Amino acid sequence: MAELKSTEKSAEKGLKEKVKMLEDITTYFAQEEIDLDEGIKKYEQGMELAKEIKAQLTAYELKINEIKEKYAAEG
Repeated sequence: MAELKSTEKSAEKGLKEKVKMLEDITTYFAQEEIDLDEGIKKYEQGMELAKEIKAQLTAYELKINEIKEKYAAEG
């Protein structure tokens, strides 16, 4: 299997970091008592992270489909 290109490695690392950040925000909301102002900030951060994660996963899905089409056409 070919090694991932540098940009692909950093994108994967970025995705993992974003998922971890979103998990941390989710954990914050699992507490019994939360600060409302802080909660609103974390909610907004979580929504932005979710949007970024979804976009990155969509890009991966498109790439996978391109690869499948390429090899389906050849074989």
